Amino acid sequence: DSSELSIYDTYQSAQKVALHSNELLFCAMLSGKKVMHVERSQYHKVFLPHESFVLAPEQGVLIDFPQASMHAPTTCLAIEISTDKIT
Repeated sequence: DSSELSIYDTYQSAQKVALHSNELLFCAMLSGKKVMHVERSQYHKVFLPHESFVLAPEQGVLIDFPQASMHAPTTCLAIEISTDKIT
C-alpha cells in the first residue's frame, strides 16, 4: 500500500518524455542510456546502467532515450515510496 515498483522498457529513441510523481521516486538504470533534464533547472545528467537517482516529490523531469531500439531497449526500474510512509 505504501510503495510501487515499476520496470519501464523503451524500444525507440525519444526525447523530452515527462516523468512526474507526487511521491518520492527512486530510479535505477538497468540497460541502455538516458539523459535526465530537471524541470526549471539547468541540471542535465546522463544515466547509465548501475547508476540511480532519487526524485523529490512533485519534482518533474524530462527524459531523452537517445539509443533505445527494438534490439537494445533502455530499461529503467522505479520505486515510488509514499511520503506518509517516509514520515
